[in-house]
Formats: sequence, C-alpha cells, structure tokens
Amino acid sequence: MEWTGERMLADEIMGLGATEHLHRYAVAATFAKEKVVLDIASGEGYGTSLLSFYATKVYGVDISSEAIAHAKKKYKNNNLEFLAGNVTAIPLADNSIDCIVSFETIEHIDRQNEMMAEFKRVLKDDGIVIISTPAKEMYEQLHYDNPFHVKEITSEEFFRLISSYFSYYKVLRQRYVEASFMYPLNSVIETVDEFKGDFNAIEKKDFFNHYYYNIAICSSYPTQLPALAASFFDGIQINAIRNKKTMERATEKIQNTYLKSRSYKIGSKIVKPFAFLRQFFRK
Repeated sequence: MEWTGERMLADEIMGLGATEHLHRYAVAATFAKEKVVLDIASGEGYGTSLLSFYATKVYGVDISSEAIAHAKKKYKNNNLEFLAGNVTAIPLADNSIDCIVSFETIEHIDRQNEMMAEFKRVLKDDGIVIISTPAKEMYEQLHYDNPFHVKEITSEEFFRLISSYFSYYKVLRQRYVEASFMYPLNSVIETVDEFKGDFNAIEKKDFFNHYYYNIAICSSYPTQLPALAASFFDGIQINAIRNKKTMERATEKIQNTYLKSRSYKIGSKIVKPFAFLRQFFRK
C-alpha cells in the first residue's frame, strides 16, 4: 500500500504522528476489553489489529477498498474482521457495537452530523464512543494545511456536536513532546510544569495551554465513563525504528546513485579485464 499522507502506514518511516496514534489506541484498548469494537476509518489496519488483542470482536471499516484489502492480507486474528464501508453508511446491524473508536476521522468529511447519527445507530444503548480530532484553534497555529482535511472544527464546535448525541462525555487533550519526564514519588500529580529552551536560555511555560488534539469518550450513561488518568506513550522504540529505516533508505539511495554514476561504470569497465587475477590470488 503506497503512502500518500492521508493514512498512517506502519511500514513507513514513522515520526511524531506514529507516537500520537499509538497513544490513542493504547488508551482505547483499556475500554475495549471483552467488548465488540468498531474501529471506523481503520486505514492500514494496525490499530484495529492492536485492539483485537483486548476485545472479544473487532471490526475495521474503511472507505478505501485498497486499505481493506491491505489490512486483510497483513493482519489476521480470529476475532478480527475488515469491511469496506462509509462512516455515514456503516455495514453493521443496529445496536451491535459496545465501543466505537474513531481517530482523526471527523475532520475528513463535511457530513459530521450524519456520521454521529450513524454511530448512534450501530452503538448499543450503553455503549461508548472514543473520538479524536484536531483542535482547530490550536492546530492552525502550526500553519500546517492538511489537504485531506475537509472540515476542521474548534474545541467548542466539537463539544457541541458530541453533546447533541451523547448526554455524557469526558475529554482528554493531547500534544506531542520530546521530553525528560520527572514525577514526585508517592504523590498525586496535580500540576505539570513545562520547561523549554537550550544551552543559552531556559523558560517556564504553561504545559496545558499547548494541546493540539481533543479525544472525547462519550456515552449515554455516566457509569460508562470512569475517571481518566493522565498518560504518556514512550516513543523511544518508535523513534529507534524510524531512525533505522531512515538510515537504511539513505544508504540504499547512496548505493543506487553510485552504481548508476558515470565514474562507477567507467571504473567497472577498466577493472573487468583484470577480474581473473582475483581468482588467481585466491588459489
């Protein structure tokens, strides 16, 4: 499956986006235990596969037939099923899902109310929805125009939308940091200080005013929403894989460039007549 920038691919060079996505699925997995789960807009399928290790049954649904064919071939588990479908026409029965996971989906469509209504249709009465989207008011400060985003929404618009369909919801805010983490021993963490700088100067900032994503856990029943904990995803392993892949691709590019170079071709022609000498000296 070719990387276009629209979907995260587990086999591609991974950056901060991979850590962000894996963190979301790590949190979702705690809600997926022994449940029937729908991962909507499942893309390449890595997240659906991860959820299948916790859930009773997981459906991965995506509009791309290419993505579904790729996922079926790559990820296999007895409780895992991939289906082609639209977020506004999910190919599942009414009241059949315990938990819906929808990460970075809603900003890719303009029929957002229809999407939420379809979630309500397939969701059991006591089910939960875990949904994330960029916070437009903060995301646009990055000056990054994502060509695949159709309708980004602010935090206020996001909360208004989900509250129209669910009576109760709790929100986690997410941002990526490359950081050293300190925490007090045997104490409840009530505040987080952020320091930023280099060898010339260091400044203290307000950590909580620099979020980029909202992740909402929604339900029609308050008992389905337990207390949420602050968490972080250790990106060392992901970064090591990324660095290794970057090095391998750089080496491959250099080798290919050299092998195609004029000097290499000339040198090969010059050396070729003397190749027999190598065999002679080996004897």
